Amino acid sequence: EQIPLTPNGKIAYAQLPQPQQSALLAQSSYAPPTDALENQLVNIWEAVLDIRPIGIHDNYFEMGGQSLQTIALFAQIEKVLKRNIPLATIFQAPTVAKLAEVMRQNGATETWSSLVPISPSGSKRPFFCVHGGAGHVYHYRALAQHLGSDQPFYGLQPGKEQEHPKDDVKAMAAVYLKEIRKLQPNGPYSVGGFCFGAIIAFEMAQQLTEMGETVALVALIDAIGPGYNGQVIPPAALPTLEELAEASPQAKRPQSLLEKGRRVGANWLRRLHGAKVASQRRLRHIGKARDRLLIQIYEKLERPLPHHLHNYQMLAASRTARKRYEPEVYSGDLAVFRREDVDNAIPADMGWDRLTTQTVKVYEIPGTHLELLQEPYVQELAQQLQLSMREDA
Repeated sequence: EQIPLTPNGKIAYAQLPQPQQSALLAQSSYAPPTDALENQLVNIWEAVLDIRPIGIHDNYFEMGGQSLQTIALFAQIEKVLKRNIPLATIFQAPTVAKLAEVMRQNGATETWSSLVPISPSGSKRPFFCVHGGAGHVYHYRALAQHLGSDQPFYGLQPGKEQEHPKDDVKAMAAVYLKEIRKLQPNGPYSVGGFCFGAIIAFEMAQQLTEMGETVALVALIDAIGPGYNGQVIPPAALPTLEELAEASPQAKRPQSLLEKGRRVGANWLRRLHGAKVASQRRLRHIGKARDRLLIQIYEKLERPLPHHLHNYQMLAASRTARKRYEPEVYSGDLAVFRREDVDNAIPADMGWDRLTTQTVKVYEIPGTHLELLQEPYVQELAQQLQLSMREDA
């Protein structure tokens, strides 16, 4: 997901997803800010959520706060208050009052922990879910909620330390295992991840098995297996616009709009599309070069990266890590949760079957890749994940 920006590069608040207004009507009382910090935070929250007034005890999630708004919220806090705060802080401090308290306690420094207690209460075996390519876990909140209050749910994200590995799957898995074993010293373990995070979770399971630990569940959410080299249908094998027009019964009418479009419009459409793609490619290249330079400057100054640069760095590192990773065959079961609209050229197991000597269970979820963690599709994902947890209990 990308934050909508104005032509000047500022956040376009009007284009952000609107919060659920029904949740706002439940507010029973308004508590005003008590000091300058709370007042500044209230102003930022009201601008991002487009809700007024917001009291210092109003819950961010109950007001309909969503993932894009979370990024925008912390970007504005960074810009206005000069404080670089982890996005996951919103789980522990979902009100202005609590967030202000965290900021006062931490002073000018922020703690970036790899282990994020998204929903830590419950008597069941904890589920540890690794971040996706951008390195954040805030989008797991809905999934954690639908798994129920008795299911502990922890997210895993990169630490803030510059020495934290970001482009090495095995090294990242080892770091995350140290974190989860502080909380749960012995198995059986339940691990999983979305997209790139599934690859790290797979490696975590591999390392746990090598340690002699039991892994009850490896949940791979909409991720193609590492090293899978299956090819999707190449563009040359798809029917062209002209071929589709020829196959249409309307193509027999020489003066039909379809025929005119085929003879005249298709060529211009291709030219316009080609020019647009080339222009977008140049802009992306310029943007990436700028971001790489800014990252180098921040690192030389030993300053924390702004959130948008942190996202760019993580996405680039994730791509590198995936290419470098050489997985070994796993000796346990795998659970693959895939969206229904996966390309037909990709096998049902999404390339994971060759990476285990045991069974790959496949669960299909409606929705697109990004929709799997959003309402209403995340409810089905949670149900299927619960089923898998019961089967592996």
